[in-house]
Amino acid sequence: MEFFSLFYQVGVYGQDLFYHLKGWDNGMQDFVAANNQFPTICLITFLSTALVFVVYYYILNHPRFNKFWHWLIAMAILFLGIFLYSRGLVISDLTGVSEHPIDPALNVSTDNATMFGVYNGVLSCILFFVLSICFRFGSKNCKNTPFKSLINRK
Repeated sequence: MEFFSLFYQVGVYGQDLFYHLKGWDNGMQDFVAANNQFPTICLITFLSTALVFVVYYYILNHPRFNKFWHWLIAMAILFLGIFLYSRGLVISDLTGVSEHPIDPALNVSTDNATMFGVYNGVLSCILFFVLSICFRFGSKNCKNTPFKSLINRK
């Protein structure tokens, strides 16, 4: 499952948190595949982004929502939801309430959790933007949101 950790190897939120989320076990001095949390985090991020995309472009799909600021509101709701989920996941690991408590040898704090939430939220917003550019043309009313395409301009 190295594919999922590719999205998170940037080091914005700290190398120790990356090691923890990838499944580092200090006793074995190696990564344990069963403790790798990146596949779950990545799938929840991608599926939430796809859900917000489908709801905005195909379920709401009303001329009233064909405005740039409505699209920004959808993106802000997505960012907030992913931020709270990601930060909450790491905070629960920090406090030891989850099934993957953080190894005391790793230096992880709530600041790392906040940065991970921000990074994961930004990642979901980038994915939402890409989905909006690529697949919005099936929408009847919102196909010109966030901006008109060069393809269907007349």
